[in-house]
Amino acid sequence: GIHMNEQKFERYILIAIVILAMALRLLFAFSYHEVWWDSGVYIGMGKYLASGGSSGLWEHIRPPLVPMMLGGIWSAGLDPVLFGRLLEILLMGGVVLLTYLVGKEWFGNRSALLASLIVALSPIFFYLSFHQYTEIPAVFFVLLSLLFIQRNYPVLSGVTAGLAFLSKFPAGMFFIILAGFCLYAHGWKYALKVAGGFAIPVMPYLAASAFVYGGPLATLKAGQSAI
Repeated sequence: GIHMNEQKFERYILIAIVILAMALRLLFAFSYHEVWWDSGVYIGMGKYLASGGSSGLWEHIRPPLVPMMLGGIWSAGLDPVLFGRLLEILLMGGVVLLTYLVGKEWFGNRSALLASLIVALSPIFFYLSFHQYTEIPAVFFVLLSLLFIQRNYPVLSGVTAGLAFLSKFPAGMFFIILAGFCLYAHGWKYALKVAGGFAIPVMPYLAASAFVYGGPLATLKAGQSAI
C-alpha cells in the first residue's frame, strides 16, 4: 500500500512538473518575440516546401524536418510563427516527460523527477521554446529513441533516431553511439534492426539529396563548409 501511494505521489509530482514547464512557457508564448534569423529561414523553407517553390525560400544546408512541420502549419492556414512556437512548447513538455521516463529506468524515480525538473526550468530550453529552432525537436526524438531501446522496440528506436538526425544533423552522432551500444549489448541482428529503422526516414532524404545535388551527403558537406 505504501509503495502504491509513493508511486501515485510521484506521478502527481511528474504531472505537476510537466504542467509547470508548459504553463510557464504559455504565459509568455502570446507576447511579442522577435523572429530570429534561423527561425525565419525555417519558416521560409516550410512555405517553400508547402507551396512547391512558389513562396518562401530554400537553404539546402539545413535539416528538413522542422521546415516540414512549419510548412504543414502554414498550409493548414495557421500562423507558423505562433503555432510553430506552440509546437516547440508541446515538444518541450514531451522532453520533460521523456527525461523522467528514461531516467527512471537507469537512475530511479527520485533522480528522474529531479532531472525532469532541471530540464523544465533550464534557461536555454526556456529561451529556445519561443523560437522555431531545431534543438528541442532533436532532443525530443533522441529521448524517444532511448525510451524505445529501453522498452525493446529496436526499429522504432532507429526511426526516431532518424527523425532526430533530420531535425538537427549533429544529432546523427547519437545514432552512431546507439548502434554501437546495441551491437555490443544485443548483437548484430538487433543493431541491424535499429539501423533499418534509422534508414526509413533518412534514406528518402539522402536519395533526394543525391538526385538534386549530385550526392547523398552533398547537403551535409555544403553545410560543413558553410560552418
